Amino acid sequence: LYRSLRLRTACDPMPADSIPYIVTFNNATAIDPCWKAIANSSSNIPNIQNSALHMKNSTPGTYALVALPLFGVPVTDLALNFNLYCDNTGDVIDVGVMADPSDHATFTKVASYNLRRPNQWENFTTYLSTYHGSGNFIAFRIDGNISYSEFYIDSIVVDYQPTCSNPENLEIASVGPTSAIATWEPNIVGTTTQYEVEISVLGTNTWIPQTPTTNLLYTFSGLSVGTDYAVR
Repeated sequence: LYRSLRLRTACDPMPADSIPYIVTFNNATAIDPCWKAIANSSSNIPNIQNSALHMKNSTPGTYALVALPLFGVPVTDLALNFNLYCDNTGDVIDVGVMADPSDHATFTKVASYNLRRPNQWENFTTYLSTYHGSGNFIAFRIDGNISYSEFYIDSIVVDYQPTCSNPENLEIASVGPTSAIATWEPNIVGTTTQYEVEISVLGTNTWIPQTPTTNLLYTFSGLSVGTDYAVR
């Protein structure tokens, strides 16, 4: 009489030539087995829903975490970019690093995010050079201190951190018939000497450079009335 047990060996670290590491969930039905999903409630186990990574906490005191695979380079050399969706601007999700993806207590927060606009996808970047510790697993965490929160995550990209990052939180502060004002916050990585600003008529993909500026705002003038634009 034999007794059988099931096991899975550990995944190898992602090699340096796998970076940038890009993940979308369009055809996924389950989380990659080289990722790790944990929660302290069975109803909160992260999963794939609506072609995205789905995370939630159902009651205060519950948590859910998803750790990405181990990368074969120092985590502080990397940056994580992702799209985030939620229906409540008060809900918060953390990005950090874990030493042990099976133990939530080893999670160290690097940054926290909440949406500025509900029910819309927003893009965020976490620069991991600010992490101090011995962990190597990049992770998302919902740590429930409100009654319920729920997030969808997609278009995950892990890449080497740039020497100079993009400015943060680009917004349109005001719009008139022939002008508009864009604002932003300083970049996190590197020292900026000036910002390059461009505008395009929506759908044309023709970007028109503007005069570089050292300010944290720019006024676009000479716009056409009743026309949709994109800025960057």
